Amino acid sequence: MSIFIRLLFDGDKEEELKRSVKYHNKGTARECIFYTSPKEFEVVPGSPFSYWVSERVRNTFINYPKLTSSEKDLVATKGLATTDDFRFIRTKWEVEDLGGWLTLAKGGEFSPYYADLKLKINWAGEGQELKAYLDQKIGKPNQWSRWINAVDYYRKPGITWSNATTSDLSARVLPKNCIISHMAPTLFSPTDSWDELSPYLAIINSKIFKYLVSMSLGLAAEARKHYEVGIIQNIPVPRLSEPEKIYLKNKSEKLFELMKSIDVNNETSDNFELPNILVKEYVEGVTRKYRLIEELQKDVDQLCFKIFGIDEVGRKEVEAQPRTAIKGSERTLAEQEKEFLSWAVGVSFGRFDDRIYPAEKDAVDEPFDRVAPRLKSASVNTDYLSSESLVNHIGSKISKYELIIKIDLEKYLDSNFFVYHLKLYTDSRRQAPIYWPLQTSSKKITFWFYYPNVGHQTLLKCVNEGVEPKIETCRREILILEQENSQSPTGIRKLEDLRDTYFELVDYKEELLRVSRFWVPNKNDGIQITAAPLWRLFQHKAWQKKLKQTWEKLEAGDYDWAHLAFSTWPERVLKKCHEDRSLAIAHDVEDDLWHEVAVVKGRKKEPVMEWQPKPLSDAELASYIKEKIAIDERLKLYRSNKASTPMGGSL
Repeated sequence: MSIFIRLLFDGDKEEELKRSVKYHNKGTARECIFYTSPKEFEVVPGSPFSYWVSERVRNTFINYPKLTSSEKDLVATKGLATTDDFRFIRTKWEVEDLGGWLTLAKGGEFSPYYADLKLKINWAGEGQELKAYLDQKIGKPNQWSRWINAVDYYRKPGITWSNATTSDLSARVLPKNCIISHMAPTLFSPTDSWDELSPYLAIINSKIFKYLVSMSLGLAAEARKHYEVGIIQNIPVPRLSEPEKIYLKNKSEKLFELMKSIDVNNETSDNFELPNILVKEYVEGVTRKYRLIEELQKDVDQLCFKIFGIDEVGRKEVEAQPRTAIKGSERTLAEQEKEFLSWAVGVSFGRFDDRIYPAEKDAVDEPFDRVAPRLKSASVNTDYLSSESLVNHIGSKISKYELIIKIDLEKYLDSNFFVYHLKLYTDSRRQAPIYWPLQTSSKKITFWFYYPNVGHQTLLKCVNEGVEPKIETCRREILILEQENSQSPTGIRKLEDLRDTYFELVDYKEELLRVSRFWVPNKNDGIQITAAPLWRLFQHKAWQKKLKQTWEKLEAGDYDWAHLAFSTWPERVLKKCHEDRSLAIAHDVEDDLWHEVAVVKGRKKEPVMEWQPKPLSDAELASYIKEKIAIDERLKLYRSNKASTPMGGSL
């Protein structure tokens, strides 16, 4: 028998240790002192030092089959690792999804039953570019499976959770047609049946299951936790009766719908409807939902205690452990105002519609089905707005809904809104703001660009329609003041300010024109790459620094997979495409520069097919590159002419 003293949750551990030793010497019981034989640890897989656990609870590992035992016919597995997330992963609002970008589960914060998946992965051609990249990285053909695991389970629905987190385990629904990463282990059923998997969604989120997981983790449960497949699949789960399955299924569905309904006021969610401030009885509604979630989870926990055969003493032991609370609470009035202003910016650009009542959505058969996000209003299609126009648009929404917004709108848009927006539109450490404030150096002049609508003509359009008129107005005001020749301090200062503004506008115009000469935005590059050439016009220092570094890496050839790299430095990129098949796939020149060749390897008599560069001489490759660039230039010219031709006109 060994003595263990648990001081993990005590502040002054030294004093608590001295006090505990005194209690032990006196033979007095104390909650933090445990007497356990290390032999008992062998009951739990991996024999972790779960000294604080009672024998009754520990013996569940003996009494019940594991989660993925053969009789349950369930499989737990992890997915892929790209090894280059910046290249292959985007947030869902970055890409023009033409079928090649699939939703990616990649862990995330604590969110039981439901979580909005905000990432996409380049899976065009069943991951053709990623597979070629990994083969090139490994240096051997057809070895991508080292990094891309469990391909047969992609697009299948399941129950997923975060692999690494400081929070408790939180299982949530993985909808159909998604891909899982190595950071999102997932439980699957061969039948893809919600009826079959939903009871286990409730069980995995129960207190007793999480407690058994903490036992398996041992001391690691008190630090950053790693809920690996091997841990979760070995947790014991009793056989369920049909009534128990039905009960847990119903609870899972209700909890899923409640968690999902909380997301309707989150503008980055597919379920978004309206900002909180426009929803009547918002505070009461959210409070009621959280209360219902707590009550339903208690029902789940009580049944799971019964199923696992945990007595009252065991329940107290389990419930005494600290647990992660569901993140979320009622918004303060200031937070609601910021949410409204962000929505109003979206309405101004056409991202959101302007209806006070949420649009009806199609009925969903079950949680494994997905509902497409709401479409934007077709009446608005704007790629940029001046700061003054944006203020007017937002002001009209404030008046329409008879709101009193205490925030100074002009100052907020000039200085603080982008900070809020950048944080809101960040996921998995990927910053992807869609509203871009391109400003003069003093921030006196701002034009807001809307990423989903920008095109290669946007910068010229802004110069001609927005910047030039401001320059002309400024020039006329300078001439008038010069003619007045006022010597008053106020007149002199006003003239100096106008001259400063004039030269800032001229510099601003020249920078937009400089970038417009080569900037051909492609949404699949992602926001950071697309915005990088404009880094000088962002005055948010941290974001400007990131974009500057990105541009320098683009210039150096680090991101030659990007379409922007191809349109800017085509000769360099095409040469690399003949060396790297993944780049050739990225730029749609694989058929031109690569072919499959039958190769005999080692002692094998039968040849195997292997991708190799086509045997082009330097002169042949140079001729191909010259012709390809010429074709690309003609396409650019055609697109430019088409974009500038009035509706109904001819080229």
